[in-house]
Parts: sequence; C-alpha cells; structure tokens
Amino acid sequence: MIQAMLQRKGWAPRVVPGGVNIDLFPFKEERKADGVLRLGVVGRIGDEMKGTNLAVRAMSRLQQMGIETELHLTGEPDKYSLVLPGVVFHGWIPHERLHEFYESIDIVLVPSIWQEPFGIVTLEAMCSGRPVVASNVAGQREIIREGENGLLASPQSIDEIVEKALIYLNNPGLKDKIVKTGASEVRQKYNWDELVKSHYIPIVESICESI
Repeated sequence: MIQAMLQRKGWAPRVVPGGVNIDLFPFKEERKADGVLRLGVVGRIGDEMKGTNLAVRAMSRLQQMGIETELHLTGEPDKYSLVLPGVVFHGWIPHERLHEFYESIDIVLVPSIWQEPFGIVTLEAMCSGRPVVASNVAGQREIIREGENGLLASPQSIDEIVEKALIYLNNPGLKDKIVKTGASEVRQKYNWDELVKSHYIPIVESICESI
C-alpha cells in the first residue's frame, strides 16, 4: 500500500519485509486433541484496531454451534466485554517464551481491522506450525496466499472468521498442507539470515556504488 503511494509520486521504493528469528519459534506438531478447540490471539488487547473483540465473538459463535471452544489471549482483561466463558488470559509473555503460547494453540487468529503494513504474528505462528486465519488487509495479503499457506477473512467479518476456522477443523489434510507450506516459506523467505542476503546487502552495495 505504501509502496503504491510512493510509486504514484514517481518514486522507486524498495520494500524490505520484516523477519523472524526462526530459532525462537521451532516447528511443533499440532497439540494432542482433547475435545477443545483453542483459538489464540497475540497482541495488545486494549487496541481496538487489533480486532480482539471480533475473536471473542467468533469464539462465542463456535460455542453456540456446539463446538467446545476457548480463546487464549496474551494480556490481561481491561474491558468487561472480553471477560466471557472460554476466554483465557495469559498475561504478558516475554518474546523468548512466546513459542510456548503458540504450541498450546490450535488456530491463530489475526483479526486486524486497520491496514497493517506487515504481520509479524502471522510469521511467528506459521513458523511454529500453527494455521492462521488473518484479516484480508494490506500486510497480511503480502504474506498469505489463500488456501496455500493460510486463510484470509474479510475485515470485521465474524462469519468469515468462523467459516475459515471450520475449514481447518473439518479438513485436517488441507490444514496439514497449509501448515507445512507456511512453515517452510517462513524459514526460506523471512528468516533474518536470508533477508540480510536478499535485501540488506544489495541495498548497502547499491549505496556504496553510488558514492
């Protein structure tokens, strides 16, 4: 989105994606089934643009459908509307221990409302071997290819969040394929060693050549 804006002004911007320390997010097989669908959201609970309320409502919808569902959040409750049966608060989690949170989750939701420029949580979840349902906004579209390495839902659409979660739940073969593709891509394209070689070194070299 920002690239397009700059291009319209006649500039020639280079886009350098964010990355993941893949050593902090080892791939883990899906957790042992216990009859409970665990959804997870990583981010600031108090930031309405992160869409946490949408995740809560999606959890409630799944519960109404007879699916025992929990929503796990990284943070503490600061709004009464989030304190509902099935919502589990984990408090602040240090980045070096965040992999433990992903390992405990079945599906990671990234229900952002605003046009996020990138999606670090999406990359961390994919690297950890967890399927992702993300909002179809700018940064997430750059990472996720629908049905190949993740699933996208229209922004603010509870119906689509639920629909995509059910796709993972009801199609284990597809979920497994998506998870493996996503994890492989993160390790190949978004690990910092590769990003330094593919983006940062060429930029530095071009600057040096122009001096």
